[in-house]
Amino acid sequence: MLLPVVRERLDKLLRLAPVDGALTALRMGDGQVSLSGLQPNAKALLAAFFAGELRRPAFYVVSSNKQAEALADTIRFFASVFSAGSVAVLPAFDTLPWDARGPHADILERRAATLFQVASGQAQILIAPISAALWRYRPYYTYESLTRTLKPDDEVSLDGFISHLASVGYARTEMVEMPGQFAQRGGIVDLFSPEAPRPVRLELLGDTVESIREFDARTQRSIAPVVRTTVLPLTEWAIPSDSMQSWDLPSYWGPKEESAQHTLFELSSSALKPIVFLDEPVAMMGSARKFLADATETYERHGQANSPTPDHFYWKEDDWQAALGGASQIRLEELALEGGDGKSFSVSSRPSGRFHGDVVACVGAIKAQLAEGGTVYLSAASTGELERLADISREYEVPYVLGESEDAAAGFTAEGAIESAALVLIRAP
Repeated sequence: MLLPVVRERLDKLLRLAPVDGALTALRMGDGQVSLSGLQPNAKALLAAFFAGELRRPAFYVVSSNKQAEALADTIRFFASVFSAGSVAVLPAFDTLPWDARGPHADILERRAATLFQVASGQAQILIAPISAALWRYRPYYTYESLTRTLKPDDEVSLDGFISHLASVGYARTEMVEMPGQFAQRGGIVDLFSPEAPRPVRLELLGDTVESIREFDARTQRSIAPVVRTTVLPLTEWAIPSDSMQSWDLPSYWGPKEESAQHTLFELSSSALKPIVFLDEPVAMMGSARKFLADATETYERHGQANSPTPDHFYWKEDDWQAALGGASQIRLEELALEGGDGKSFSVSSRPSGRFHGDVVACVGAIKAQLAEGGTVYLSAASTGELERLADISREYEVPYVLGESEDAAAGFTAEGAIESAALVLIRAP
């Protein structure tokens, strides 16, 4: 667990006038503010800080899947510092509806699980590439309805539950070995939900859940009982068995007769006004236009006579921009560019130096930063590496303080730690 010292040191940093001015403007109801001079880590820091202070559903939109994944761990770390809640990433599909091949199964599973997390309030900050943000979504409660949470003594129709599993993408097999599979033997149902550590075995007596136990997928032997299990969907659409023939599109694209009418920013069940962080908005909208142009070109080349048009699946740029008007927009930029409305603030940040294993140069840079009255955070990938950082700090006589309670309890790094030190040692998220 992070110690208060981490938040205390960061609070000093965030008392800067531009940060306080932007936060005040948002609290006063301004629809848009811009902050420039930000490196990627500074963007993640401010996003988590604003989300924690404003306590509203937050959406962080970037240009690509790669950028979303790269930012996720950093935002998660700062979100834990500012108690901003859980962070999730919504990947974009890796194919278009008119392509010959469908999206990768892992992407389908991640999207379905993430949509449930956001709709149910389990994720407070959602990171998404612009191509995922342009997708048309259904009301939040429909994503909640695709998930089942079961515990012993629950009443559930066995036939209805089996039909539900098939409708949300589970494959029926003789033996459950992989996520997305289920098997039935009388009143016993084995299933492996995405993101679950192990498959579970449900025993039903009539329509009553008698027990739920984890089991080993390799040996098929039960391991231990569980209090409850959450059965996540594998797709974003449930197809009832009696209507499967009426669908001309695979389940991951939805029925062609029905175009979803909600935006990404309406996925939360909260009635509070959402916050939308736009990372390098000029470049991001350039990516959006290219994506929509590629979708149109693919439709014109590969679409059938009765294929839905791009507007069936994606919002037009003007409509998407109009939807942004219902949210508090925070534009995060490295360089201040024209094009944004609202108040603008400049925050000076710079990237961390790269020392390529040169310990002396690294320690020299740390001492110089500390001499100027700054605070330095050093993160390690493991407890062993954290111990090494503590050893180096003691060797070069640089006072440090521990940022996590587990590390302080371990004892090996506690030796020499000074509570008032401006060098904070933490483990990477």
